[in-house]
Amino acid sequence: MTLIGYSGFRAWDDDSVLQGTARQTATVCHGTAATTDDPFSAHGEDDCEFAADGSLLCFGDCFRISGLYPSYRVVSGRPGFGADLELTATGEITWFTKSPLYSHISLLTRYRGSITHEGTRTEVSGLCTYEYGAGFAPYMIAKRPLPKRLKLPIDYFTYHVLNLDADTQLLLVGLGAFRQQPALISGYLRTAGQGVRRLGTSARFEVLESQPEALVGHDGEAMAVPSRFRWIVRDGSMTLARLEGTVDTQWLYAGMGNIAGYRYEGEFQGRDIAGQGYLEYSDRRR
Repeated sequence: MTLIGYSGFRAWDDDSVLQGTARQTATVCHGTAATTDDPFSAHGEDDCEFAADGSLLCFGDCFRISGLYPSYRVVSGRPGFGADLELTATGEITWFTKSPLYSHISLLTRYRGSITHEGTRTEVSGLCTYEYGAGFAPYMIAKRPLPKRLKLPIDYFTYHVLNLDADTQLLLVGLGAFRQQPALISGYLRTAGQGVRRLGTSARFEVLESQPEALVGHDGEAMAVPSRFRWIVRDGSMTLARLEGTVDTQWLYAGMGNIAGYRYEGEFQGRDIAGQGYLEYSDRRR
């Protein structure tokens, strides 16, 4: 996960890692369930290279994305961990939001390449997602982080990616504002070669159990994170999806919250499902 510039959202900004100005600060988080070194780093303007046409995003020596749609290459490295992956978008595109102020797309993507851990290289391939969001933030004008009371009131965020089979992916997203008000909560189903559709008429995310201890980020703030949770997606009175997840990796601090992996089981459109999922989670309501 990378963030170029501060967003101005309460849920996403770590004001403790400022490099020059808020707009000149970039952050990177990447790792695996086996990551032992700090997965998070902050980078200043002199440590990054961003091509005007988007064909290169380079964050220091640790993370590099090159190429243009539909083909990309990701090369990354941390102590004891590295990845070299070729990404190819399938053509299925999910628009979470599209507006003059902020737009966010998600590309269904296949990956192929290698992951190296503690000197052991493993060939990998499968289905993933490539995300990109861009918008206008207060830091187009302001150079310093805004006081918390003046940040945009988006203070809760969770995002989940689940591969149901070799061609099908389920996306689940929840966004909250003003401490208790849902701004967006929805599910999306997409299959390679068959398009994208929004699922049902309503969705619900529930934290069933939290980790025994809150996580403390680089900014010194404690954040409660879930150990078990439930998603329910309905179309009117009909339940389309019901799944429970149990976090089974360590949490990695990502600046704009935390990321982890989990195992899930449940039902989707009348059939049993089980597998491994990925989640992002930030709760700065307190």
